[in-house]
Amino acid sequence: MFLLLTATLPEARAQDMPAPEAAGEQHKTALEKKDWRIFGGVGTVISPKYPGSKSYNFTPIPFGEIRYKGRFFLNPYYGLGARFARFELGEGHELSLSTSFRYAFGSREEDERADFAGLGDVDGSVEWMVFGDYQLGDFNVGMEFSQGLNSSGHGGLRGTLSFEYGRRLFKFYDVQGGPFITWADNKYTRAYFGVTEEQAAASSFDQYEAGAGFHKAGFKVNVITFFTPRIGVYVLGLYSHLLNDAAHSPLIETRDEATVLAGIAYKF
Repeated sequence: MFLLLTATLPEARAQDMPAPEAAGEQHKTALEKKDWRIFGGVGTVISPKYPGSKSYNFTPIPFGEIRYKGRFFLNPYYGLGARFARFELGEGHELSLSTSFRYAFGSREEDERADFAGLGDVDGSVEWMVFGDYQLGDFNVGMEFSQGLNSSGHGGLRGTLSFEYGRRLFKFYDVQGGPFITWADNKYTRAYFGVTEEQAAASSFDQYEAGAGFHKAGFKVNVITFFTPRIGVYVLGLYSHLLNDAAHSPLIETRDEATVLAGIAYKF
C-alpha cells in the first residue's frame, strides 16, 4: 500500500506515511501478542501522477505487513528492517529507533507530459532509512531520514518531522492524524523540481535551480475499524502543499496534492 504512496510523495511515508497497523496500536489483541503478526488486504489509491501534477491515477493495490516479535518487520512503506533500540521513559512514554531498506516508487517519466520531452526519467529509488518515534500517551512525535542509494533515482536525502494524535472513537474506530513537514537536499529537489543546463538545452524549459530546504508540508489522517475479529476497513487521507523552490518550479502544475486510500484488511 504505502509503496504506492511513496510514489505520490513521491516518497510515498509519503514521506511521510504510517503503516496500516499503526492506527490500531492502542488495542492489542491476543493474536498481536504472538511472535508473528501478519495481516494483508486489498484497496484502491487515488494519487497524483507525479509531484505537482493536476492529473490523478486510480490504482487497485494489495497491501500488508509482517512483524516478528515486535522487532523485525516487512511492509511496503518501511521495507525490510528492524528496531534496534527501545527506551521506556516512564508510564506512557517510549522512544524507539529503527532502520530499514526500502524501494520507493517515486518515478517521473518523460511521457507524463508532452513538454517533459528532453528532461529524462527519474526512476524509483533504493533507500536506506533511519527513523524514530517518541510516544507520549496518545501523542506521537516521529522523525525519519531516507537516503537514495541508486544513481538512476533521486539520489538525495530527505527528512520528515511529524506530530500525531490517536484516539479510539465510538468504541470501534481508531483514528490517528496530524501535521508533517519534509526537508530535502538539493539532489532530491533537483531531480524532481529542477531543470539542469543540459535539460534546458534539450527541452522547452529554462534552467531552474532547486536548492535544499523544506519542500512540503501537510496533514494526514487514517481511520481503521474491525467489524469482525479479523476483517476491517482502512481509510487514509493526506493533503500536502509544496514549499519554497519546489513550489516555484516550472515543472509543476499545482502546489497542492491530495492522496486517498481505502481498503479492506484481514488479520491472520
